[in-house]
Amino acid sequence: MSVLAEFERDLLRERVRSGIATSSSARRALELVAAGQSYREIGLRLGISKNTVLAIVKRHRAEQAGP
Repeated sequence: MSVLAEFERDLLRERVRSGIATSSSARRALELVAAGQSYREIGLRLGISKNTVLAIVKRHRAEQAGP
């Protein structure tokens, strides 16, 4: 049971870190995407996961599409 609890805590920590990193690096991530870098490269460069980069891009595209 303790292994499962530790795993869940690690997931929560990563989500919190990703959320904090996203708020401070979303603009930079979008600039790097526009420059043609891969999501993986951007994630490594900014210290966030490639899935976080993907979420930033999806959110940005949804905002640009409007209602």
